[in-house]
Amino acid sequence: MARTRLSSISWQKFCLASSVAGLIFVHLVAPVYSQSQRLPSLGEGVSVSLTQENKWGQDALSALWRSGAVIDDPLLTDYLLLQWLPLQRAATALGWLNNGTGDLYEWRLLPIRDSQINAFALPGGVVGVHTGLISATPNAESVSAVLAHELSHVALRHIARMIDAQNRNAPWVLGAILLGVAAAGSSPDLANAAIVGGQAAAIQSGINFTRDMEVEADRVGLAIYQTAGLPAGGFVDMFEVLQQASRLNDDGSFGYLRTHPLTPDRITQARLRANSLSQIDAPPEHKQAQRLHPWVQIRAQVISSERTDDWRAWWQQAQGPVQPLLLYRGALAAIELKEYASAEDLLLRAHGLLSNDVLGQNVVQQALMQMWAKQPQASSTMNAPESQQWVKHGLQATDRSTLLAASALGLRLGWTQDIASRLQWWVSEHPNDVLAWRLLGQARQAQGRPIAALGALAEAQWAMNDLAGARDRLQAALDASRNERASVEDAQAISARLRWMKEQISNSTAGNR
Repeated sequence: MARTRLSSISWQKFCLASSVAGLIFVHLVAPVYSQSQRLPSLGEGVSVSLTQENKWGQDALSALWRSGAVIDDPLLTDYLLLQWLPLQRAATALGWLNNGTGDLYEWRLLPIRDSQINAFALPGGVVGVHTGLISATPNAESVSAVLAHELSHVALRHIARMIDAQNRNAPWVLGAILLGVAAAGSSPDLANAAIVGGQAAAIQSGINFTRDMEVEADRVGLAIYQTAGLPAGGFVDMFEVLQQASRLNDDGSFGYLRTHPLTPDRITQARLRANSLSQIDAPPEHKQAQRLHPWVQIRAQVISSERTDDWRAWWQQAQGPVQPLLLYRGALAAIELKEYASAEDLLLRAHGLLSNDVLGQNVVQQALMQMWAKQPQASSTMNAPESQQWVKHGLQATDRSTLLAASALGLRLGWTQDIASRLQWWVSEHPNDVLAWRLLGQARQAQGRPIAALGALAEAQWAMNDLAGARDRLQAALDASRNERASVEDAQAISARLRWMKEQISNSTAGNR
């Protein structure tokens, strides 16, 4: 797992600025209301267009990718998506996504590599979830509670509403947040200055309004959560996690917890409301997420840590006769320490203990395939017939994490034609999958099609909303096709796609004037 990080201080201030803007999930519970008691949408009467709001979200998306904060871990994204889909269906059924947001926004779920217990929603459907939150939550429903709350912020168009309410200050807040994220990777001081300025503007003119937004997001979020059929206790569990975090980390960086105190009385009220909810059968996606949660929780824990001492402790704890989950954690830690032979041994031991657990075996197989694809020296085990069967079956998988793990190892084994064919289909169905485009680029390069490889890498940049970078890479590919022996088909495809990208960029620029 390659590591590129924001400074902890600058990223904390980004999250704090977001929370002041009414984006963080501090309040998670409020009285349930029926559809007949539906609150008026905060998007009604807002002067900011959905198109402009979506543009802000895309700018934020680009800044997040550039900052290095996003961890494109397929297992984490699969886990979040399993919980997001029932919530999105429920929000649509309740009418909260029927104002155009459901169709216009390019919804993105982004795991953020950070140990803080946090999540945020940005304009246009960009939702970030910290690995620290996943590692701290006791169950999948707690994460679903957070996602329901963040979905409500987006559906209710709280950013747009805040801009209308705060007039000139709120655009400065949004601009400061985006500048801070963009600058954090290269200049933490600049990032801190920009974000603190935006935070100050929000505090001065908008704190009362953001409290109202939180109350509405509480109500809508709980209604969405209930309609999705999710276990009511998730909201209570998340409150307790937040309370514990505030006790352990109250060093001044959790100022938003003081303006929204997590008291025992609030937890009691949350429990009473949860007990009053009628429980229906949870959707199949959530049941799958519940089974995945212990594995994802451990994976997020290792990803979140920056401490070599942590990795060594987890690695040592896995040396004895321990359960598969601890073997898995020890293996992930060993990979961070570049102890690949030990990691392989631990994962194979875990795999052997999971003969009656298909899901657990699949998680372990993914870790092995990812490690074998990246480690400097090839392992003899990766060429074993059983390992090759994993790749063969993985290429037929419908879940992203299995498919991409199998593709990564398949490329190392030389299965370029099969990999390229399968990934080409996948990206046609999932055009915003950055990692899939990058793997497809590797496959095209291995096939001796460098122009097509450049095209795939350009698509990865486009998926990160790096529009100019994608255009320039395609232009370079087109120029190279005139000087190299590129196929006519590849050159024509690049040329057509370049024209389309230029048109989209031109339209976007014109729309902002």
